[in-house]
Amino acid sequence: MFTRILIANRGEIARRIIRSCKRLGIESVAVYTPPDRGLAFVSEADHAVALDLPTDYLNSQALIECALRLQAQAIHPGYGFLAESAAFASQVAGAGLVFIGPSPAAMQQMADKRNARQLAERCGVPVLPGFDKGQASDEMLVEAAQTIGYPLLIKAACGGGGRGMRRVDRPAGLADALASARREAAAAFGDDSLLLERALDRPRHIEVQVIGDQHGTRLHLGERECSIQRRFQKVIEEAPSAAVDDALRERLGDAALKLASAIDYYSLGTVEFLLDSDGAFYFLEMNTRLQVEHPVTELVTGIDLVEEQIRVAEGQRLVLAQDQIVLRGHAIEARVCAEDPSRQLAPVTGRLAEIDFGSIAGLRVDSGYRGGDSVSEHYDSLVAKLIFHASDRATAIRGLRYRLQRAIVSGIATNLPVLRAVLDDIDFIAGRIDTGLIDRHDLVKAPPLNIQRTALAATVLMWLRRGERAVYPAGVRAGWRQGPAAEQKDIWQSFIERCEVYWRCATADNLDVSLDGTSWSTVFAANFQDNALRFEWDGTLVNAHVVELDQIDGEPQLHLHFGDAEGIVHRLPRFVRHDSISGGGLDCHAPTPGSVTAVHVAIGDSVSEGQALISIEAMKMEQTLRANREGRVRTVTVAVGDKIAQGQLLVGIEEESAEQAAAGKTASGS
Repeated sequence: MFTRILIANRGEIARRIIRSCKRLGIESVAVYTPPDRGLAFVSEADHAVALDLPTDYLNSQALIECALRLQAQAIHPGYGFLAESAAFASQVAGAGLVFIGPSPAAMQQMADKRNARQLAERCGVPVLPGFDKGQASDEMLVEAAQTIGYPLLIKAACGGGGRGMRRVDRPAGLADALASARREAAAAFGDDSLLLERALDRPRHIEVQVIGDQHGTRLHLGERECSIQRRFQKVIEEAPSAAVDDALRERLGDAALKLASAIDYYSLGTVEFLLDSDGAFYFLEMNTRLQVEHPVTELVTGIDLVEEQIRVAEGQRLVLAQDQIVLRGHAIEARVCAEDPSRQLAPVTGRLAEIDFGSIAGLRVDSGYRGGDSVSEHYDSLVAKLIFHASDRATAIRGLRYRLQRAIVSGIATNLPVLRAVLDDIDFIAGRIDTGLIDRHDLVKAPPLNIQRTALAATVLMWLRRGERAVYPAGVRAGWRQGPAAEQKDIWQSFIERCEVYWRCATADNLDVSLDGTSWSTVFAANFQDNALRFEWDGTLVNAHVVELDQIDGEPQLHLHFGDAEGIVHRLPRFVRHDSISGGGLDCHAPTPGSVTAVHVAIGDSVSEGQALISIEAMKMEQTLRANREGRVRTVTVAVGDKIAQGQLLVGIEEESAEQAAAGKTASGS
């Protein structure tokens, strides 16, 4: 029996494992890198050891040495790259420690998707038409694509999680997609091998949780619906699936257990399938680890999966039988990520000024962050998982929707507007979902901020915070002095627009305002307490949750949350030429820290709107930055492999004159 376990992971999953360790009476050892020094998992563990570099969570030798030095008997890898590394599992065993996961041999058989497809076929589990022959060149893949047909999926052969995966709908896009997929696969898995599979039209993504012990017992714990995805990354998951009845559940479970038995699998694992509209299902991959979305299975089965995983690693037998696994109610999980909906969910970094998801019966929150923590560019963008469990799907959706509408994450942009939009979507509520729902319904967008309402709320807050009501007797109309009201002006800038607010004190308790030159109106009965701002304006009660962020040029910056939208604004300095400040422009700047993976243009090139300029990898994902208008490249400041900072100029673009455009066309024609 284990008495001490080292957790070779960070953040949310480290806290999750620590909770199970405490319940089992096992001491936990956390490891942490410099960016994570102040995170909650470090203080919650019984012991914590500092690592030298941000990348040391993947330094297998350093992790094993920490475990030996602190006399741990086992290492839990959580989920992520080490959790699926057969080499790491072998190293752990070679050091006399126990790897809390499956055997290296089982992991190796599932790590290569080509081998996994072939094994599934031998087991009689359906697979999609595809091409999975060894180290295929681009030429071989292009030729195979002609036989498979379109649309098709490109996949990284040696990894999962959506990295290295691209959908291609027509031959013209295949070459660029292959190049991008190879870059991302090489960066993520150290192997750029690819395979092809035929893409289904509007499939559902269904996965089956399996668990086995080292004595030959294997069970499935029902299915999870993981169809709500963006860029092949899961966004919302639920259990059970609205599309799976008892008969289909049994067929899916049997197929999953066939694969698990074929490789003598023990520990936790997930077999993933695509479900077609006609009820046919096809093997997708097997993840030989704990999944991010495991809480929904825990809530509907009542089984602590991490505890069972630890018991299996200790050599204990599973005490449950298949007919004792009963699914009770419905659970749904939403992943809150540091991603900006106004920029197609590009990952962002920064300090979380406040994070508050509230507390209500049925709600579970798994998060690695607290208010004041920073989201680093070195790791993934997951901030928290909100999971709601109820008696049925409709009640679970309603409960999660209620909490998401009131969730407060201040300081950085998040995908909360997208999560809210999904839960409000008619097809989602009805269970008519598939992997393309988010894109097809155009749900990746932030609701309009209403810059005038936001700027007004910001001005009212500053008026209250400055205490201007207190310095004048009631009934005296005044601005900065007694006498006629002195008119003031504040200009508030959001990411893309701004608003001029003219204001003056009407009485000690009221404020006269004019927004962008509109007629004057009065704000009544304003108050601000515990970050909650409330005031009456034009007969409407305005409520906002306001968090003050770090100042910009000595001026306030605020994150305001309304019931229907949220956003960040800052006040422009009073004594500058405001007409010189622009929220747009032709130049391409880095939206987040990262590294350059491809440069698509050169100095002197003419570019059109939407043309690819630079590809960068940030927070484990590659994204391509594109031109927002036509122009000519005047400078390129980076090369492949360069590290970049947020806001850094990458490609300078200037407006192209008619003569330049004509010359470009002539040159290209010749």
